[in-house]
Amino acid sequence: MKWLLFACKNVLRNRRRSLMALTITAVGTAAALVGGGFALFTYDSLRELAAQLPGGRFQQVHRSTIVNLSEVAAAVKDESGKLSLRLRNRKEMLPVSRLYADLFKAM
Repeated sequence: MKWLLFACKNVLRNRRRSLMALTITAVGTAAALVGGGFALFTYDSLRELAAQLPGGRFQQVHRSTIVNLSEVAAAVKDESGKLSLRLRNRKEMLPVSRLYADLFKAM
């Protein structure tokens, strides 16, 4: 019980340091809890996320890209033979990897 008395005296004697340590611990705990929830979705693969989207409307077209198929205006091949998608109401073109190119050759 003597150690508990020493601990209480130390906390009361160094209030500012104790408050700072408590604040840092609370902020660290909050960051770990918030970051842990974010990390759950970070490690899901894009295929798993695509499976959760409404059926048949979305397709993965590249390692880092999922596209809404109803927004695809055209599939265009450039002079090197690489396939890209032109979307409605967008200027940029989305590259299609060779793995998914067969899905858009009919367009």
